[in-house]
Amino acid sequence: MTTLLDLLKSKIPKSKLQFAPRSFDLIGSMAIVEIKDEVKKYEKQIANAIMQLHKPIRTVVKKSSAMKGEYRVRRVKIIAGGKSTETIYREHNVAMRFDVAKTYFSVRLSHERERVAALVKNKENVLVMFAGVGPFALVIAKKHPKANVIGIEKNPAAAKYFEENIKLNKLQNCKAIRGDVRKVIAIGSWPLASGQKLKANSQRLISWADRILMPLPKSAENFLDVAFKAAKNNCVIHFYNFGADENVFEQVREKINKAAKKCNVKIKILNEKIVRPYAPHIVQVCIDFKVNKN
Repeated sequence: MTTLLDLLKSKIPKSKLQFAPRSFDLIGSMAIVEIKDEVKKYEKQIANAIMQLHKPIRTVVKKSSAMKGEYRVRRVKIIAGGKSTETIYREHNVAMRFDVAKTYFSVRLSHERERVAALVKNKENVLVMFAGVGPFALVIAKKHPKANVIGIEKNPAAAKYFEENIKLNKLQNCKAIRGDVRKVIAIGSWPLASGQKLKANSQRLISWADRILMPLPKSAENFLDVAFKAAKNNCVIHFYNFGADENVFEQVREKINKAAKKCNVKIKILNEKIVRPYAPHIVQVCIDFKVNKN
């Protein structure tokens, strides 16, 4: 089977091949690749090789920065193909449109979205905090048409795409709310992604959720108190976090237990899993736990 490195052997000097990319992310008709400085002058050749290797690819962009800022967005640069950084990506019978330069999205969480969706029960109220363009919410809503799914996202661009994706998939059981989760759960009304107001009383999302997803792995622990407010008794929370691969679950459990004690709730661990490696000796994990508010 031909690899990217095979194609690059005739395009990059042998002394530089060790710095050439071995992998890249495929998102719809777009490829996202990280190019090291040592082979930056060969980025066009790298992009063309990617397009040769994967014929459906129409645009290749390179990462120009790490994920950063409040909205977890990275700078990218088109190095081959089209002029837009917008793409349509499909997984688990769901289509998602978004701009990789304006929103956060990880194709590497596809299996995790499928795992969680399989756990959702009929007619559950599901709250997705930090919902992004809606991947978790959309997959769950599509798989469980009788579930009631609400996603909250602070990034205006991501929230707008989230609402467009609800329409794209013709979902009647999913809402995209634009705003800070702490404020949204505390107040009586809030804007939908389109800017329209969703009328509700002050209890709308307090003790509402049967299941809560918290896919903000770098700082989700700062919002556990909010999740506990939104949770019904016996609500299941899927809590994502980063940690050192040694004793990682112990580190994350400590954060959860500390927040639970402060909020006077009890928790029961249901499942612990490593979602993916993130950096050298750092992994992303998910701990599923049940909340007892009595």
